[in-house]
Amino acid sequence: MTDMKKIKTGAKVLGAVAAGAAVGYATGMLTAPASGVETRRRIRRRVEDQAENAKVAARRAVKRAGDAAADAAERLRRTV
Repeated sequence: MTDMKKIKTGAKVLGAVAAGAAVGYATGMLTAPASGVETRRRIRRRVEDQAENAKVAARRAVKRAGDAAADAAERLRRTV
């Protein structure tokens, strides 16, 4: 499997896991016994945390993709 294909596959898996976790968390929060204000506050905080985690993961994925592209370009230069 090529580096880019691995990165794309990893990103898809990460996205699916994050989406599943978000749905599960939201379902649990909405069915938990707490006031509406408290529940919305918890959900908002959790969404903000997950958004930040997603940004960090995206930055890492972009860096890995750039590194993989640089490695591929360097290998290509060596063979030519």
